[in-house]
Amino acid sequence: MKPTHLLEIYVYTADGDCHSFYVDDQQDFAVMQRTVNPQKLFMQKQFVIAGSYFMAGFMTSEIVRVDFASAEWEAQLGGPEGRVINEVSEKEMARRCLPKLTDPRRSEIQPNAQSTIETYAEFGLVDGQKVCCRIEAKAGGRLDQRQFIQNITAGQGFVIDRRGGGFIVLNPSLISRWALYPGLAELPLNTWKAHRLDLKDEGTPSLIFKKISNDELFDDSE
Repeated sequence: MKPTHLLEIYVYTADGDCHSFYVDDQQDFAVMQRTVNPQKLFMQKQFVIAGSYFMAGFMTSEIVRVDFASAEWEAQLGGPEGRVINEVSEKEMARRCLPKLTDPRRSEIQPNAQSTIETYAEFGLVDGQKVCCRIEAKAGGRLDQRQFIQNITAGQGFVIDRRGGGFIVLNPSLISRWALYPGLAELPLNTWKAHRLDLKDEGTPSLIFKKISNDELFDDSE
């Protein structure tokens, strides 16, 4: 959903609530752009938000995600590895997660370290939300791939470019589960090697969290 204000802030808490705020003052907006570091968002103990006739505090340990919705603010987190992470709809996610049961391999053959790989991810948060995204990055070496998987729930903010403008910051400590489609070719050393018991029909999404019917999957209406 596209924002109607200069900036809209949505704070999602672990109890299932969503608290929304807006900024229309250009100077206040500029201050936030200058002082908010998405990748370190959850380093502080609390967020304090103040406006007309109110002041509110949110303990960061209880915040599952924060959305900064804006047509004029992008996270710009490409970095030297050139990684791009974009939010996608659940339907787009499901369309990208059709298993190839004729190929028993978990994922593709180890790519060249300089090639670009594309994978789709879904994150389950402790409040029951699911966030889907597309990840594009250089394949890197075996260590790079293992490190990427370890870093998913590390750090102080997992940042995703938001559909409609702006960005989403997930609290890594409140991500309850995640899945990649396909997985990376290189597995962490402590990985349990097992196959999906409920994955039987080729052409049906292999989503772990919410199943989408074939009728929904191939219906182009949104």
